[in-house]
Amino acid sequence: MDNVTIQKVINTIYSEYPKTRGGSPRISHQADGRNLLVFSFFDTLPGSKSIQQNLRVVVDDQGRILKKSISRG
Repeated sequence: MDNVTIQKVINTIYSEYPKTRGGSPRISHQADGRNLLVFSFFDTLPGSKSIQQNLRVVVDDQGRILKKSISRG
């Protein structure tokens, strides 16, 4: 997957999840031409506590988003 396609996917995620802005995702290549983008961000909870969340996005070579999931860690 080329840089233009990756940047287009990143901009799509930034528009859907504004809290992911300000950092760049970790990108790893998987089998069958898929790529995994992992965005990490902090979310504020009641009581001034925060929690780190990870948004995982699986993308194919054409830039189509196949799967999105958010985990708390």
